[in-house]
Amino acid sequence: MPIFGGRWPALGLSVAFAPTSAVPLAAAHTLARNAVYVAVDPVVVGTVTVTGDVSDLVITNLAVHPSRQGSGVGRAMMRFAEQLAADGGYRRVTLFTHELMVENISFYVALGYTETGRRVTDGRSRVYFVRPVSP
Repeated sequence: MPIFGGRWPALGLSVAFAPTSAVPLAAAHTLARNAVYVAVDPVVVGTVTVTGDVSDLVITNLAVHPSRQGSGVGRAMMRFAEQLAADGGYRRVTLFTHELMVENISFYVALGYTETGRRVTDGRSRVYFVRPVSP
């Protein structure tokens, strides 16, 4: 399943092109804010949006088409983001989800993420997670 993208400056989005087998990406070292990666098989089946700070790659959104949920697309997108983090020299991957999204919480725990806290941010009850980056 290839992962594609493009640059959409009018939307403030930066998207990199790469099939999953082509990681590492040179662009990972200069990760733009809100880089969007799109899984295509043969139509869009999932997206992951990431941004970086000094030490963390932050997954700000993960979405899988309902018809493809449970088929490994989300797992592939997460592994792709984790590889971006490793290639970009980040120490950790962080993310959050709404506390009512119990399937998401189970999914992230199954992928090796550790819950770091629960708090209300912007009026939303969120659960925060972290996972160290493997070299």
